[in-house]
Amino acid sequence: MRSPWLNGPCATLGSHLAKRPDPVLFAGMVLVAPFADVELLTATYRVAGMIPILDPVAYFPRVLAFLNAFIKSKWPSKDKLADFVEHRENMTDDGQKYHVTIIHAQDDYDIPWSHSDQVFWHAVSATQPTGISYEELEEEKKQTRIRLKAARWSVDHETKGPNPKRCLIRAPQADRTSCHLNDRSGPGDG
Repeated sequence: MRSPWLNGPCATLGSHLAKRPDPVLFAGMVLVAPFADVELLTATYRVAGMIPILDPVAYFPRVLAFLNAFIKSKWPSKDKLADFVEHRENMTDDGQKYHVTIIHAQDDYDIPWSHSDQVFWHAVSATQPTGISYEELEEEKKQTRIRLKAARWSVDHETKGPNPKRCLIRAPQADRTSCHLNDRSGPGDG
């Protein structure tokens, strides 16, 4: 059983602890089916993947923004993770690698997998002084994608500090599926 609702606090805690005067750094962070932020989630969430909650309102940005104003905890996972990654990139070289792994099922009926794309993009963009456009990252992902067994793939983005990794699982019943990152197969497999 996964709990995507813990990804926001996880990214926030990682960012907070890394910024302390005596930073506390973990060996890695794994976000399973993260949402980019609660505001975007309200526009895309569907009960059981079928019943849109606020999807009809999303076509009226001002109304959606008005409703989102009532949300007190925004849990901006994409921003907190980017903040953490940027901070780690700017730390003096302490010899510690940090791995960020994002795992998401393409057929996730609770949290659309496009949220992971947003989170990954913000994390990778934070590793570059001028950032990277979403389109540039999509092109990089096409060129560096590694096929895994069982219709899965992985994309690594190497940096001097954190190492954001994005793994997409295309399998039914995503809650029962796991991504074994050492389960790599050849380019034509999977």
